[in-house]
Amino acid sequence: TGMIRFLSDTFGHVYERVIVIEPRSLLVSGLVDYMKSDYGMSVSGGTTGMTLDKSAKVYYMTPQSLMGHAELFSTQSLFVIDECHVDEPMYHLICHVLRSARKPTIMTSATPTKSQQDSAGLYLPLSMATVFSREDRVIDIAPPEGAVQFTTPQALNLWKSKSLDFTNQLSQADKALVFVPTITMAREMAQLSRHRAWPLTSEDEPPKGWPSGVYFSTPVADVGITIPGVNFVLTPNFTTFGEGGLLQMSEATWKQRRGRTGRTRNGVAIRYNFPVPFSPPPVTDPKSVGVLRQFVLDGVPPEFLLAINTRGVLDALGLPSTLNIEGRA
Repeated sequence: TGMIRFLSDTFGHVYERVIVIEPRSLLVSGLVDYMKSDYGMSVSGGTTGMTLDKSAKVYYMTPQSLMGHAELFSTQSLFVIDECHVDEPMYHLICHVLRSARKPTIMTSATPTKSQQDSAGLYLPLSMATVFSREDRVIDIAPPEGAVQFTTPQALNLWKSKSLDFTNQLSQADKALVFVPTITMAREMAQLSRHRAWPLTSEDEPPKGWPSGVYFSTPVADVGITIPGVNFVLTPNFTTFGEGGLLQMSEATWKQRRGRTGRTRNGVAIRYNFPVPFSPPPVTDPKSVGVLRQFVLDGVPPEFLLAINTRGVLDALGLPSTLNIEGRA
């Protein structure tokens, strides 16, 4: 947030606006409120339920919202892609479009990918002072006797039991963040907890002031959200559901999750490894025909898609690939 203020103050005479791209609507709405109340800045947000005020100097937007405002892809916009490591089709698309159009772009992440580092015009690691400490633990869970793996229901039930047992023993001063794969599970576990507890999801508003207690979170907390004072983070080695079952947690996601503690308080991050059959990771390449077809269904303007894979877009639309179309963004 301090960097965004600096960019606006320093380059406000060069660019009409600073556009900060965030992966979640919850982040957009929260950051707009924060920047207005704490910095007193001219800020607006573009996402579901918010109307973009184009007179503002700083826009916080999701990629989906930005795609609906083609006029903002101009030389008068300075783009900042927050959490640029997010492995989702729309995030890959916005990165590709901005890079192809040579728009002035700053990409930020605690876990940038190797390809992002290699393709950057300038890669600048920022060293930050470590004030608090964090202990990382990994616990391997043995499968049932005579079995090689847990079934998915067995793993989910055992994760529910182990995380509730752990958090129910915490003191009133502790603050824990527990990751679960679904909204339903987050809400159910918040109800079952003996402590004050809240579900943290894309559909649930977080409590004001982030009081002590237990937060049962879907992967919505993997990016951007900082809960002050967390001293315990618990996560299984899976994130959410794919087409064939649970998705395996990547090392980058584990780094993000354990980094949720040790920021404003000493903490412990615990990873529980369950042997379960994992679903193949979803295809996130914006050039693939399946992803392009979904972009078309989601209403992404064709001019952006044509710039990525003209023939793929024609195929996704069911049009003959012999059409002579040249796409530019």
